[in-house]
Amino acid sequence: MGRMLSIQGKLTIISVALMTPLIAVSLFSEQLIRQQLSRIEFALQGGDAIVDIWDYTIETTLSPKELPKPVNLSPSVLSMDGRLSGLQEKLHDPELATHKRIQAAHDAILTISGKSELSNILSSKSPELAMVLFDRGAELVFRLERLASIGIRLSKKNELNQYDIMNVMVAGGQFKNVADNVGRVTRIEPYVFPETARALISHVGADYRKLNSKFQGQAAKIVMGADKHRDGQMLVVEPLVEAEVAFEHGINAYWRAVMTASVDLIHQDRAELTQLYFLVIGGLAVFTVICAGAAIVLRRSIILQTQEIEAAYRATDQQNQELEALRRQAEHESHHDALTGLANRRYLERELDIRVRNARQAAGGIAVLHIDLDRFKMINDTLGHAAGDFVLEHVADVLHRETRSDDVVARIGGDEFLILSYSKGEHEPLSRMVNRIIESLSKPVEFDGNLCQFGASIGVNTATGKELEDFDSGRFLSNADIALYSAKEGGRGRYVFFNKALRAETEASKSLSDELILGLENGEFYPVYQPQVDAQTGEWIGVEALARWEHPEKGGLSPSVFIPIARRLGMLARLDEAIMEQGLKDLTHWDAVGIHVPKLSLNLSEHRLADPAFLDWLETHDLPVGRLSFEVLETVFSDDFDDVRRFAVDRLQELNIALEMDDFGTGHASLAGLLSFSPQRLKIARELAGPVDTSERHARLVSGTVDVAAALEIEVLAEGVERKEQADVLRDLGCQSLQGFYFARPMPANELVKWWRGNMVAKPSRSSHAV
Repeated sequence: MGRMLSIQGKLTIISVALMTPLIAVSLFSEQLIRQQLSRIEFALQGGDAIVDIWDYTIETTLSPKELPKPVNLSPSVLSMDGRLSGLQEKLHDPELATHKRIQAAHDAILTISGKSELSNILSSKSPELAMVLFDRGAELVFRLERLASIGIRLSKKNELNQYDIMNVMVAGGQFKNVADNVGRVTRIEPYVFPETARALISHVGADYRKLNSKFQGQAAKIVMGADKHRDGQMLVVEPLVEAEVAFEHGINAYWRAVMTASVDLIHQDRAELTQLYFLVIGGLAVFTVICAGAAIVLRRSIILQTQEIEAAYRATDQQNQELEALRRQAEHESHHDALTGLANRRYLERELDIRVRNARQAAGGIAVLHIDLDRFKMINDTLGHAAGDFVLEHVADVLHRETRSDDVVARIGGDEFLILSYSKGEHEPLSRMVNRIIESLSKPVEFDGNLCQFGASIGVNTATGKELEDFDSGRFLSNADIALYSAKEGGRGRYVFFNKALRAETEASKSLSDELILGLENGEFYPVYQPQVDAQTGEWIGVEALARWEHPEKGGLSPSVFIPIARRLGMLARLDEAIMEQGLKDLTHWDAVGIHVPKLSLNLSEHRLADPAFLDWLETHDLPVGRLSFEVLETVFSDDFDDVRRFAVDRLQELNIALEMDDFGTGHASLAGLLSFSPQRLKIARELAGPVDTSERHARLVSGTVDVAAALEIEVLAEGVERKEQADVLRDLGCQSLQGFYFARPMPANELVKWWRGNMVAKPSRSSHAV
């Protein structure tokens, strides 16, 4: 009996000795599995929160008519990172700009995916899948919102001006960027992915390629001025609206399918680990009754499982490092310009907020330089976009070289750059830097055997002291833009510091701009007519139509007030047509009442000869043969007289419409320009003709001009004649015709009828100073 007990005791000791380490390993495995299950549960909570954030962002940006249920992150999710509470508030802030709310959603998604280890777990299956969920989706929403905002703004206009044309070009770049990003998403093949989702994104990608091609073609027509309608609704909105619908239904459905597939993958892992967990717990019970051999086999199995889990951890860590590198690269690309490597507007705005806080604490200040390149468009148009890209890269190098190491240099689009710098508000050091930049950029650079000559205009704005207390970044940058505009108005290669008077002038100009557009629609612009006289016979030979604006509140306004505004708005063509339409009607009326005006001279703005719509306008009107003349400034016909304007001049000659060079002597027309243009008449500017009877120098200049015109068989008319002595000298110097207050002031069409009948032969005006 004792011997039996001894054997049983030995067997018990052997069994316990064999099973004890096995049970210990099992308990250790059970702990690891429990930790992994907890990790997966935590990741799934993060996934649910990301889905809520994404859905809310999509609905509020693409379908803002009915606000969805607000996002309420659970306490466990909010505890992941202290910044999530603030980001949640930004999502619901209706006053916050749309792109900033999208940025808040993007930051929240990246934070939750990292803190909940959702991105780490997904990366073990497919790093590309995690990239779609946490980067590409938010980037597409951000770019589409930008694109849609341009489309909405243009859709409200029946006719586009030159600034709208620039927006069309910007929209073209945004649209291409969206299409490219959709293309990148379509090339991602997740580890496990529903066939329906792949079909969805392939369909959306094809739609975007077609829409992009359609939009780029439409935009090209607008930019080249080939389409005569320039209707924002007809040419711009349709492809943009189609793109918005395609994104809302396609990309969102695709993203939800990807997220669903990803969550299913994590659920599968959880199910497998749960089964393994119960297997281990069951094994602990079995170990007490099974034989030592079975225990050893089970022990080996658990050890192998543990080794696999540890290997999986190591692989996951490696993939996490790769995913983090990809995230850092994506973040850098989202904050920098792809061509020049400079910061973009998004990065600069973020840096501006930081520097304002730093300047407040240090009792310092900040400055911004808004730089716009002069003659850059000419380089793009003549030498191609490769030359333009080369110039932009050169400009980036110059700006880096001429600024301090802690300055932020950004390209914000096209040929515009911003420099953000710490400054105490003193103009002198900023002026030195600005002068260096202008001087460096004025030097030509060579590209493919061609010299690229360009320059820069710069607007400067500073903020110090109390200006930083209630700081508005949008207004701060807008003020620099106003200063830039003032610099460009004064000529190329200049810089201007912003001051309050500039903003007041801009706001007043903006108010008058709105009233000008309304005035054109309400017919407030009309022509007045100033007669022209034969210098030898005194007979009336025609009239010049001059634009006037009868403002409902300010009364009559002269062209010096509204012409610059119309030019900035791109409305000169509409103003020209309004005056020409009324001029033709008045000429017909004069004929009907027995007043024969031999010639009607109409002023033509500088860019109309290069506008195909101008020739279309002429073709649609019944023009009086041989009685119509267009006056253009001499600056239009400089040495770079192009084929487009040459064609327009030839067509006008075919229509028997005369051309006159207005204000001759105030621009920079050359003899080559005169030979190429061959106008029927030169109009000597009042600046030359005015003092001709008191200044021998002016008399010689007029005489020389008459001689050149005679050699080229061109008639000469002198403007601004106000005295008899002046008229006599101009006649003796060879001017064939005269115009000015000495003979008659400009008058409305109805007054001209009475005046013409009583003045069949020229005589001094009662309002003149003639004796």
